[in-house]
Amino acid sequence: MIHKVNILGVDYMVKEVSVVSKDEPRFGQIDFMKCEITIDESLPEDLKQQTLWHEIIHGICELTGNYDISANENAVQSLATAINCVLKTNKII
Repeated sequence: MIHKVNILGVDYMVKEVSVVSKDEPRFGQIDFMKCEITIDESLPEDLKQQTLWHEIIHGICELTGNYDISANENAVQSLATAINCVLKTNKII
């Protein structure tokens, strides 16, 4: 897992943690104020990568003003799954 990702000119630290959110169960989360992405450390590697893409897509949508897409968890997850699959199938990751 990478430790830093640049999303449209903004560096985000990527951290694997034991608890992503105390408020509700989730695999990952992006914090725009701290410029940080947290991923559940107990996930299998494939799911960590997919979760990272999920959070990157949220970041892209927020930074480009596409708040309606970012708020649609089904759309974000569909894109994350598809991107991860394409990259893995083509041995890009």
